[in-house]
Amino acid sequence: MLESDFVDKLSAVYLPELIEKFRSDNRPHFDTHWKLRNEIKPSDLYCYLYGRFGPPNGVQNLLRGDHSENLIHWEWALEAYGRVVLVQGHNFRTELWVSGEELPSAALDQLVADIKATFHQYGQAMGKFASL
Repeated sequence: MLESDFVDKLSAVYLPELIEKFRSDNRPHFDTHWKLRNEIKPSDLYCYLYGRFGPPNGVQNLLRGDHSENLIHWEWALEAYGRVVLVQGHNFRTELWVSGEELPSAALDQLVADIKATFHQYGQAMGKFASL
């Protein structure tokens, strides 16, 4: 399972640091892959991530075009407790890739609940972004 304060400890991993992690001999391996469909509305999650961490900062953002035909529309790279979390916005779902040993599905339920529980902390920033 994830630590009880995992969501609180999440921070953005910026591109140079992320690329360095991927190039290292001890690069992260993503053993956990989750697909979100209705657990959190994609627009709510996008506004939350933008309001809390700033613009999308993942490697996939370098590959996207300014059109609707992207495979991945946005990606945040986050980190807590040595785990890298990639949050990707696809056409019909959101995907989460979590580095480290594989996590049980109950960890996703807890992660979603913990993110929703912090919406109020970032509500003002979410609202500013949503109104643009």
